[in-house]
Amino acid sequence: MGQMTLLITGAGGFIGRETVAAARRRGHHVRALVRRAGTAPEIWANDPDVSVVVCDLARGEAGLTDAVAGCDAVIHLAAAMSGPEAQQLDDTVTGTRYLIEAVAGLETKPKVVLVSSIAVYGHDAVPEGGVLSEDTPLEPDATLRDVYCQAKYLQEEVAQTFARTHAIDLIVMRPGAVFGPGRWWNAHFGPRVGPVLLRLSADGTVPVVYVKNCAEGLVSACKIPTSGPVNMIEPDAPSRQTYLIRLGQARTGRIVPLNWRLLLPLARFLSARPGLRARLPGLLCPEILQARMIPLRYDTSRFAALMQDVPCIPFEQALEQSLSSEEEGPA
Repeated sequence: MGQMTLLITGAGGFIGRETVAAARRRGHHVRALVRRAGTAPEIWANDPDVSVVVCDLARGEAGLTDAVAGCDAVIHLAAAMSGPEAQQLDDTVTGTRYLIEAVAGLETKPKVVLVSSIAVYGHDAVPEGGVLSEDTPLEPDATLRDVYCQAKYLQEEVAQTFARTHAIDLIVMRPGAVFGPGRWWNAHFGPRVGPVLLRLSADGTVPVVYVKNCAEGLVSACKIPTSGPVNMIEPDAPSRQTYLIRLGQARTGRIVPLNWRLLLPLARFLSARPGLRARLPGLLCPEILQARMIPLRYDTSRFAALMQDVPCIPFEQALEQSLSSEEEGPA
């Protein structure tokens, strides 16, 4: 398949803007769906092959069916990263339901590339030092995890149910922590307390993906046949310790090591107290603590196969680009 028409939801976001740019570099027509018109960058207005669609997916607003109709593929990025539980579930799950319903109602259905997360995997599905792959079992009880994980789990469930029922070509992409200019931190190191980082884990690969590599992979997924989900993690992602060293103390602050395993007994005790679990910070819930800190390796073979035509930017180069762009400021 050559030139395509792609609908990209969440197009005004961190990953969305890069995905629009990646699609345009390959000559595809883009319908860039944003919730508010003000989030559309000015550069799109000068590109006749980018049309902006303003629509709140979570409200199922009019115009969604028209936005989907005639597309070859939909890259569904729109989701909540944070906020109150009800808002995250509404933005991520309800929005997906309205979108997939619109696709299901079409006679000619576009392929759907659903952007989920590696957060959906079971917190204890892989032993320490083991390899997490697309065959790793998902979290058996997502309610024990943070709201983001719950929302992504339910999002996949909704999309896959509709896909089976309505013969929709669906591929689930599961990125790790996405980094790029101004966004190089993630939850796999430990909490920051003022100028101090409590580094809870130094071992294991930090599951990250560069935003440009992520965007290229999503566009590739629109045309390349795949079997099953794809984990999007840099093939040369470093250990947690190496990543922090590369960031430098100016960004990390003073690092105080504290082994996450020492917190597990306390987390188990506190989370078992009636009525207390809901008020605990995530790292004092054992399932969340283990999911974020257990040292693992990652099978990146499916992602590598997807990126054969557009090779990944190596991690060192990607991090250097991210940090230098941040220092230079906006262009």
